[in-house]
Amino acid sequence: MKKFLIISLFLVLLFCLDSMFIFSQPISVPVGQDYRLITTGDTISYCLGLFYGSKLREGDIEGFNSKLMSEGISEMANNEKIKIPFDESQKILQSYFAGLQVKIAKRNLDDGKDFLEENKKRPGVITTASGLQYEVLREGTGPSPTDSDNVLIMFTGTLIDGSVFDKSKENQPTVFPVNGVIKGWQEALKLMNVGSKYKFYIPSELGYGEHPDSRSKIQPNSVLIIETLLMKISKSTKMPTPLLNHW
Repeated sequence: MKKFLIISLFLVLLFCLDSMFIFSQPISVPVGQDYRLITTGDTISYCLGLFYGSKLREGDIEGFNSKLMSEGISEMANNEKIKIPFDESQKILQSYFAGLQVKIAKRNLDDGKDFLEENKKRPGVITTASGLQYEVLREGTGPSPTDSDNVLIMFTGTLIDGSVFDKSKENQPTVFPVNGVIKGWQEALKLMNVGSKYKFYIPSELGYGEHPDSRSKIQPNSVLIIETLLMKISKSTKMPTPLLNHW
């Protein structure tokens, strides 16, 4: 909801700048592009439309009407008479997106339960007392980490639809404290030996539950699938600053 409102305000601000000097300057339009994209303002306006449209397409807004959205932008930007008082429109949006979040959370919870119920039936999948599921892709021979250890790993995190929400950079293992990650991954890491590669299926209650980081691709009540290669265990507390808050 916050992202939606911020983008809305940002878009309105840029449209209000239409009369400024920078928005009226000619721009070189590559051959084959639409002839109407003549000025910087034309191009930026259209690009913003593409960007905003892509976000709305991902927003699961039932009955979305792009024509009325364009009218709202135009009326506000040009100081014309608006169909709904601005303060009232903000209350409507807040109420709608709060309800949408509840809807998405319930859908993900149901889909996640169905996925885990079927997944545990597959050969090789083990379910722990907490509900964590895992399968051994490669067993290691080294020691297992404890809560006080730091681990060096390669990982790929996906959602049940297969989309990647996070992963290690190629040839750049990630380092973090075992007790500094989500509950389900803490349990998971302590099941591993150095040199092993496991695939974990973490229920939402062992992950981020209803409150994932708004900057991530993870939605409320998402099951997380994390393929993990445990490379090394360290007692060192000297962690790379960018990784201190990982997960």
